[in-house]
Amino acid sequence: MPNGGEMPCCGVCQYAKKSSEARTIDCQKHNIKVTFDFAMFCGDLSHPTYPRLASFIARYEIPTDMMYTWAGVYTHQKYSLAPIETYATWSDEEKEKHFREKQDDWESKYRSIYGDDAWF
Repeated sequence: MPNGGEMPCCGVCQYAKKSSEARTIDCQKHNIKVTFDFAMFCGDLSHPTYPRLASFIARYEIPTDMMYTWAGVYTHQKYSLAPIETYATWSDEEKEKHFREKQDDWESKYRSIYGDDAWF
């Protein structure tokens, strides 16, 4: 993927406009602010230079009306966050809270497999 890994994200989308805020883009498609753009995506994720984005969306049948996030460190799992219209109403703090909840869920699953002392 263009972001250097297998995590397609809003930050590389053709509709992303860099914001003056760190880790944030303005989505020109949905007219929303996306925080933690490196870990967020929706079914409209695309860029003409990166055809793998479209194949990712098609392969996993990602709906266009839902926001997703990646959670994890060395392995990543996609989680649905909320419908885009709901995500758009969240404050930055709410977006971070929901993002962190998904990270915590991933960590809990990771520890249940590898133990509490597992490093990640």
